[in-house]
Amino acid sequence: MFIRPNNSLVPSLERAYRLLDHLVRSPWPLGISALARDLGLGKSSVHALVHTLSHLDFLEKVTKDSRLFQPAGPLWEFWKHSQLAGPLSQAARPFLADFSVKHQLTTLAGLFSAGRVLVVAVVVAPGFGVAAYSGQVLPAGIGALGKLLLASLNPDQARRLAPAILARGPLTKKNYLAELESTRTTGVALDREEYLPGVSALAAALPSETKARPLRAVWAVGLAPALDRARLKELTPELRSLAAQVAAALAEEEDRRLAAPGQTK
Repeated sequence: MFIRPNNSLVPSLERAYRLLDHLVRSPWPLGISALARDLGLGKSSVHALVHTLSHLDFLEKVTKDSRLFQPAGPLWEFWKHSQLAGPLSQAARPFLADFSVKHQLTTLAGLFSAGRVLVVAVVVAPGFGVAAYSGQVLPAGIGALGKLLLASLNPDQARRLAPAILARGPLTKKNYLAELESTRTTGVALDREEYLPGVSALAAALPSETKARPLRAVWAVGLAPALDRARLKELTPELRSLAAQVAAALAEEEDRRLAAPGQTK
């Protein structure tokens, strides 16, 4: 088979691929300056790439007046469907089932991508009346997921981004920042009816030796009477354990796929 030498690669196409890959793996949307910094490219080059990819419907602005971009159209759909059949979905499902049966809670696993969370696996508890399904896309700033995302940043970054998330919930800034500090300490973020009235939740990021991207998480959701403060506290170490189990199974599943015929590391 003829393999072209590296000097025949098209540099602009390679840069476009790097930009798309970086953005789809980022937990939050990014602007041109952040993309230029992260990728080590000039702003003018990134500006041209972003606007070309937007014209082709691979990227879109978060809102009409926003300067932040997120994956769109065919790129988002391709990434979404690849993740639904990806290793996290396979690795998490049996552990989610065990946790759900044991605690009678709806239990989910998902990935953060540019301001959204894609649910890749879910086990719904009997009698749970809130929609939850594999393939569901949630805003990354909601409830426990939003706290988990901000807690992954350094405190100064989190403090700067907190107001945008605070606008969606009932907590004061002081209380919200205290919740973020608690999330950093315990490894688990809590939501006491902040996103949906009558529904509480707790979430934990999958542990990783590196700053894994995309950010992956597991979370459990239930009706508030069954998830009061005492029970949320009681379940905190259980959810940390679930996150660790899923992370270990995910590493094994990824290694298995890399070792499969036709795959290369």
